[in-house]
Amino acid sequence: MTEDHKTLLFKAYLYRGKVVELAIVLEKAIEEYILAYITTDLVAKYKITVYLIDRMTFDGKISVLQNILKPNLEASEYKKLMAKLRIAKEDRNFFAHQLTSYSQEDISLSEAQITFVNFRNDINRKTFKTEALEKITANITNVTSIIYRLKDVLEHQRTTN
Repeated sequence: MTEDHKTLLFKAYLYRGKVVELAIVLEKAIEEYILAYITTDLVAKYKITVYLIDRMTFDGKISVLQNILKPNLEASEYKKLMAKLRIAKEDRNFFAHQLTSYSQEDISLSEAQITFVNFRNDINRKTFKTEALEKITANITNVTSIIYRLKDVLEHQRTTN
């Protein structure tokens, strides 16, 4: 394995790991919002987590979140958040399941970009420059912050009512 190959491999690990890790934090934010919406009781939250939440897929948690938020958010805010969340989910799935391209061209360009490849029906390549990767991680971080902010608002409303 050449040094250039190692550099590309490290960059793939770095960005794939960063996207997936941020998506895990996003998933936990969604879980916390769902729990805060359902109950304030810590024992109940624990039981709901153990018996339900931990058995749900990421898509299932998003679906529950959508059903909770739709009647409780202004339509435009809801649509913007769901669009950002959809993109975050797609990026998470992409980075979790695509193969890094190790073509000679990609190895020589690894400082400026990273390319993923899949072979479904044909050879499909998708290249990301560093700026695009940073935009992806910023979106996931932003969605996570919005959900935590909404959770804080929900909890504040409960304490003032």
